[in-house]
Amino acid sequence: MNLKENAREHLLDVAIKDIEENGIYWNGSISRNQRGYLLTLLEEHGYEISMSEVPPHWEHAFYTSAYSYDDVLELAQKRAEESGL
Repeated sequence: MNLKENAREHLLDVAIKDIEENGIYWNGSISRNQRGYLLTLLEEHGYEISMSEVPPHWEHAFYTSAYSYDDVLELAQKRAEESGL
């Protein structure tokens, strides 16, 4: 199975669910190669998504225009604080 099909099978449904519910999907384990495939798949499903890899956990965040990059950075910091980092 190639990376795009892997992203379709294992990541796409969860990403769409989180984006629909929260406007953002976090993934700390997706590879840099696969993140592009997930972004493409989301766009193919009609979503206008930005993607950033943000500190301090260096998670990939896929987010709608409801969020700015600064918003995502702030949320990433809050997520880190909540996890005890």
